[in-house]
Formats: sequence, C-alpha cells, structure tokens
Amino acid sequence: MHIRETQIVADAETWARMRREPQFIELMRLARVANSLTLAYPPIFIPHSDQSPRARRTRFAGLFYSAALMKEALDTARSLGKWFRDKRQYREGVGSILADPKVQAFESDIADKIRDELVFHFDREAMAVGLARLPGEETIIGSFPATGPEIGETHFDIADEAVLAYLFGDVPSSDEYLARIAQFMDDNTDLLTRFLAGAHRLIAIGLVDYGCMQRTVDRHSDSDECAT
Repeated sequence: MHIRETQIVADAETWARMRREPQFIELMRLARVANSLTLAYPPIFIPHSDQSPRARRTRFAGLFYSAALMKEALDTARSLGKWFRDKRQYREGVGSILADPKVQAFESDIADKIRDELVFHFDREAMAVGLARLPGEETIIGSFPATGPEIGETHFDIADEAVLAYLFGDVPSSDEYLARIAQFMDDNTDLLTRFLAGAHRLIAIGLVDYGCMQRTVDRHSDSDECAT
C-alpha cells in the first residue's frame, strides 16, 4: 500500500529544546483537543437523507460528543492567551471564539449540561426527566439492520431522543421543541468548525515559530522514503 503524506518535523536539536517549553506544552494540549474534536467532525455531516440505524446512531454520537468535548476545548483554550495573545492567529481564532457572547451562552446553557450529565457521565435523573417528556404513544425503542443485529449495529433511538427531550423539551409546542433542536445542531456545528479552524491555524504558526519544517513522504508497507 502506497501513501503520500506531508509531515511536520522538528530536527533533533529543535525537538530537544521545544518539548520542555511551556508554550509548546500548551500547543500540544490544544492539539489533543483538536485531535479529539476531529473524531466527531465527519459524523455530524452525514446527510439527513440517510436514516439508516447506523447513520442515526453515528450522527447523534458525533453531535453529543462534540458538544460535551467543546466545553473541555473552551476551558483548555482559555490558558492560551498568556502565551499567544500577541498572535493574530489567536486573536482572530480561539480568542474571538472565547469572546463571542453566543459561544458563551452555548457553553453555559448546553455544553456544561451535556458534558456533566449526558456524555462523560450518564445522569439517572436526566434520563428520567427526558423519558417522561416524550409522548405517551407507541414508541420505537431501538433499531438494527433487517439482516440482523451485529455488535455495534444497533441504535437505541429512544435513549438519544430522551437526551434531546431533557435538554429542550420544556416548551409548550412541538414546533418550538424542533426549532430548539435545529438551533442546537446549527450552533454546535458552527462552533466545532470555527474551533478546529482556529486551533489548527494557531498550532501551525506556533510550530513555524519553533522552526519546524514540512516534508512530503512516500510511505510503503515495508519502508518510509523521503520524496522531497
């Protein structure tokens, strides 16, 4: 198998120096956030025309995981100003996100709750409230492909719907409920996109300042060969 990739490289002397510097440690904390958020990025863009059990499960997982992790991402980003506030890439990216009142409201009203009660912890009371808010009629509990259930292929629809009902179901009409869900999905997608772009730009300029270089490499199953 042949793979061509561009690598970001620090030579031995640069690496020995940079890996202990506080600024670089902060950049790598941000890099871990970006790596984790990237896991949730493709799932939230699965077309809604795909209503298979797998697609529904994956979309919800990406949506809830990214919203929960965004709280951790914003907390991590707050430490960066000490080191990078003089950088345009910080001010226009991560810095502007932290200062955005809409982002602040999303963090306090939604991301906090999703992180603490619904994703990194699975709060019993939150689930009970969400289930109680769902309509009292015939309900789809779960689904799997007609060929039969396999490990990882079942989607327990009602568990995800209960989360949405817990977050947004305290409204008098179904139209308002659906509108709040749609707004949440739009806000989360916009914030995820903005944060990843800002994080990557800041990390890139930080690595340039350290003297890191790019090289294109042809990788094979049995060897790595530097092409340029």
